[in-house]
Amino acid sequence: LLLADQKNRIFSWIYLIVSYAMISGQIITVKLFRNPILYAVFYVFTNFVTNIFVSIYVNRNYKLNYHVNDKLSEIEKEEMKSNIFGNMVMRISGVIVTGTDSMLLSAFTNVIQVGLYANYTTLTNVISKIMTQGFNALTGSIGNYIVSNTNDKNKVLFFNLQFLNFYVLNVAILGICFASKDVIILWLGEKYVISSLNTLLLALSFYFMNYRMLGWSYISVYGLSKYMKLFSVSEMIINFVASLILLEVFKLGITGIILGTIFSTLLTVGWQDPYV
Repeated sequence: LLLADQKNRIFSWIYLIVSYAMISGQIITVKLFRNPILYAVFYVFTNFVTNIFVSIYVNRNYKLNYHVNDKLSEIEKEEMKSNIFGNMVMRISGVIVTGTDSMLLSAFTNVIQVGLYANYTTLTNVISKIMTQGFNALTGSIGNYIVSNTNDKNKVLFFNLQFLNFYVLNVAILGICFASKDVIILWLGEKYVISSLNTLLLALSFYFMNYRMLGWSYISVYGLSKYMKLFSVSEMIINFVASLILLEVFKLGITGIILGTIFSTLLTVGWQDPYV
């Protein structure tokens, strides 16, 4: 509701305050009790406590009536179910595609390779999250603009925003290609630097994954998530199979993992997202 009303800043403030409180609790727990279970409890309950405060805010400020007898039609219900399920599959797909890489690396190489790969993906994830925050903030405005304007104007907005996305992405991949080595050396030391080829492939993988970011916003706004289920599942399968072959058969290590992600993106959602 806050997102649709373009007041996501309220959620962000609540989450920020709760997060700082929970982190303070974690520090105290570690220092005084040295208990990993208590530490984990604070981590798990961060979202839970945030949701409680958000619910209190929404109930007080929107005066919601929970006793309305009006019901959605069966067509509306089916449309909502289909889109919710499609959105869920899209999110799960993204987590699995990125999450299985470390598992496969540890299974077919060693922990050192996993660590080297994780250091670089930490950097790219930070950039990706900043971009995601930017486009998430635009989603409500995009929806409002779409219902208020003609199709031609909506196209112009899309292409303008896509150019902005293209511009930011190019700056980002130049940073990954030419500055990530220096950041890693400064942060961890020279022995944690990966090859120039792998750095370039990581930048390309980042580019292909995040060029779709604006498309995700439009897919959500237009209610097109229902068409993404099959595509998202095929991305997961191809990523796993391609990475497995490149690791097991060709013994490519980190290079194989990154190539597997690139292949799965280009062969599935890389063309399917724009089509939808």
